[in-house]
Amino acid sequence: MNLLPGWIRKELLIFLKLLYDLNKEGMTIVISTHDVDLIPVYSSEIHLISDGEIIAEGTPNEVFSQVETIRDADLRLPRMAHLAEILEKEDNIDFEGDYPLTIGQARAKILDLIDKQ
Repeated sequence: MNLLPGWIRKELLIFLKLLYDLNKEGMTIVISTHDVDLIPVYSSEIHLISDGEIIAEGTPNEVFSQVETIRDADLRLPRMAHLAEILEKEDNIDFEGDYPLTIGQARAKILDLIDKQ
């Protein structure tokens, strides 16, 4: 299935929630998308395909930690990971290469960094 960019965001999120619930009940779901912000929220396993070849596979954290591979496939990091990358490079905030992929992960990581100060 290809999630078309013409879908209304609300409808898409309702549909993805349904697929997520079906997956939690044991059904395998395969989604093809370029929306890197949805992938970490709704996926437990990713197979990144470029030019017909699988170039990375694993959990969202495993795949998106391969920043150069992501960019070589003409994709970008999820917004939260991109923000962490910028904070690390420009503001010397050490994420130890473990960029958060979702808002929840970003919140937890920031609170952890605050606690370490």
